[in-house]
Amino acid sequence: MSSRKLIGKVSATEKYPSSCDEFQFWLSDDTILSPFDIVLVENKTDNSITYGVVQDIFHITDGTGHISNYVSSDFGNVDTIPMTRRLSLSYAKVSVVHNTKENFMPVFEGSAVYTANEEDIQVALGLDHIDEKTAIPAGLMKTGNNVSVPIKYNGDFLIGPEGAHMNISGISGLATKTSYVMFLLKAIQDKCKDDVAIIVMNVKGDDLLHVHQPNEKITEAQRKEWDDLGVPCAPFENVKYLYPYRKQKDKLYANTALPIEDLEEQFASKQASNFVYTFEHDIDKVDMLFANVEDPNYTIESILN
Repeated sequence: MSSRKLIGKVSATEKYPSSCDEFQFWLSDDTILSPFDIVLVENKTDNSITYGVVQDIFHITDGTGHISNYVSSDFGNVDTIPMTRRLSLSYAKVSVVHNTKENFMPVFEGSAVYTANEEDIQVALGLDHIDEKTAIPAGLMKTGNNVSVPIKYNGDFLIGPEGAHMNISGISGLATKTSYVMFLLKAIQDKCKDDVAIIVMNVKGDDLLHVHQPNEKITEAQRKEWDDLGVPCAPFENVKYLYPYRKQKDKLYANTALPIEDLEEQFASKQASNFVYTFEHDIDKVDMLFANVEDPNYTIESILN
């Protein structure tokens, strides 16, 4: 367990006062901090601890503008060392996330600010109250002071019986959203075993048609991160692929972008099957597909009829 480190003091000014939601503090010159790091302030009034998440980090000087800084370097000579070093400091803006005694009074000017250790981060994020029986590994939180803490989801809200959902957003094409979903599904499979069945609707070409195979590109450092999370760095188990039927014998009647060699291997090992939609069997279900779709002009209704 790493110890806390004093990195600065709260700075409350007339223009930027501390509030119950946020505060600012100046940093010592040797401090290395990152956005989203967690810091803490010890409140002497009731011996409580206020935790906050670093939102932004700034560096300011006593220069009145960029022109004055330019002039002080001999009118833009990059090799010039100024005769007098400007007064400067770095400071951070912090959003308050938790107080150990539900005391959300603003932190006082001059209060010492410390980095959070592993236990502090778990308390700040509410991870100390998660039931380990249902907890699902979510990832590692790495801070600027080299602290790495496993983050876990409450399984009741991720896979039921509570909310049972998750939204993931981001830029398309960066191989991040799908990769994280697959990691999370692997963590769920490892934790819940046969209590949970996973259904994946593949819209990624053949990317998701190899989940039963090991990833040879994973590095030792990445394997260690999986170990730190308690999730085996291994392929999915008990995988079954279902391919829509296509009248094409040389592709084993499977409508898929998967190379024929891989397809033959899956069918040979009884990991793959074809499925067929028939008109007689599914005509009564078509209207259910559009049950919640707005149809002010009755266009869809007329098509169904």
